[in-house]
Amino acid sequence: MLRSLVGSEMCIRDRDCFYVAVERTRDDRLNGKPVAVVQYQPRAHGGVPDLPPGPVGDSSSRWVSTTNSGIIAVSYEARASGVTRNMTGADARKQCPAIVLIQVPTAFGKADLTIYKLSLIHI
Repeated sequence: MLRSLVGSEMCIRDRDCFYVAVERTRDDRLNGKPVAVVQYQPRAHGGVPDLPPGPVGDSSSRWVSTTNSGIIAVSYEARASGVTRNMTGADARKQCPAIVLIQVPTAFGKADLTIYKLSLIHI
C-alpha cells in the first residue's frame, strides 16, 4: 500500500559530490573551479604516509598535480568537462587541464576521513 506524501519533506543529496562540497566549505578558493577528490595512494606506490587536512581556508597542501589514484568525487564543473569517477587523477588532468585534484587526508599511511565525517553532522 502506498502512503500519502502530503505534508512530507524530501531531501535529495548528491553524494557523488559530497567530498568536493566539504573541501569547498574548508577552502572557498575552490568555488567555481573544476575539482576532484582522489583517494590516497599507498606509500608502497609512492604515496605520502601522513598528509593532514591542513588549516581551514587552505587545502593546497593536499593538491596534487597528477596521480594514478582513483577519483572518489567530482564537481559539476569537472563533470561538464567530461571527468567522471571512473577515471584516475591522471586521466582527469588530460580531460580537464584546469582541474584541481585534492587528495584525501592521510594519517599513519591510511585515509583519514575525519573532516568528511565531521561534516555529516551539519547535514
